[in-house]
Amino acid sequence: MLRRVVSGEGRATAALLGAALIATLAMLACGQSGATDAPSAGSDWEAKARTFMQRRFKIPEGSNIKFGPLQASVFPGLFSRSVTLTNDQGASAKLTLFTDGKSSKFVIGEVLDTDDDAWARVNVSSLHLEERAVMGPASAPITIIEFADFECPFCARAFGAVEAAAQTRYRGQVRLIFKNFPLRGHSWARGAAIAAECVRLQNPEAFWPFAGDIYAAQSQITDYNLRQYVDRFSSQLKLDNTALNACMMSPGPEKTVDQDIRDGIAVRVSSTPTLFVNGVPLVGAPDEKTLDFVIASELHSKTAESR
Repeated sequence: MLRRVVSGEGRATAALLGAALIATLAMLACGQSGATDAPSAGSDWEAKARTFMQRRFKIPEGSNIKFGPLQASVFPGLFSRSVTLTNDQGASAKLTLFTDGKSSKFVIGEVLDTDDDAWARVNVSSLHLEERAVMGPASAPITIIEFADFECPFCARAFGAVEAAAQTRYRGQVRLIFKNFPLRGHSWARGAAIAAECVRLQNPEAFWPFAGDIYAAQSQITDYNLRQYVDRFSSQLKLDNTALNACMMSPGPEKTVDQDIRDGIAVRVSSTPTLFVNGVPLVGAPDEKTLDFVIASELHSKTAESR
């Protein structure tokens, strides 16, 4: 279940990370005598807490749950302890436990400060963005970086909305950069990512219709017929299939896909699609109103800055 929680196409991540205090959970007593005494941080407490969280969040591997040290929290009388969940791909999600040290309950949540950046903007300056599929001008005030998986149905839904924003509603104001993040549980996503990279190398303009064709045929594509669909779509786009097949057998495109995956992990991408709108993260397939809200807000800020 952790794989679905941490890297499962945006369905359950919010239940773990939360934007506010999300649950007060029954727990074995910490056995403290005073309200200001720190709760036990021993192995027995960790074992009980780990078992509880495994069952509550349906996480098969207890070793994927790691506790940090106890610390005084920003709330008087409460202590905090970080909990890190990881998956097999190396992506992680972090929670915080709050306890008063004497009751049989603790809270899982996130401390929010109105003095912080409400967007929770991510620094994307280290990402490899050169030699990637791009739509829109380099001078655009808004850059959307999209991490996506061709086998992910949520990515198929997001593709049309994001492409429409870049090509239609905010034409000339948005630059869209596509990065591959094939999930381990998707059997043909990696092969499709390599094929799409080869399409881009042969004809950068052909990448976007090729990606749209793959998403449209998603429910019919399997491990066994992926190459047939790749050949069909590349022929329709007037590409050189012989050169395309040779490219797919070469190491270069696979290295690019692997770099995209490493980049995604570095900025805590754990599910697809994940977008960064000028660094503002949007996880899951965004509805048009949400995407417009973020883009319009960023455009307004850019306009205000230029005055």
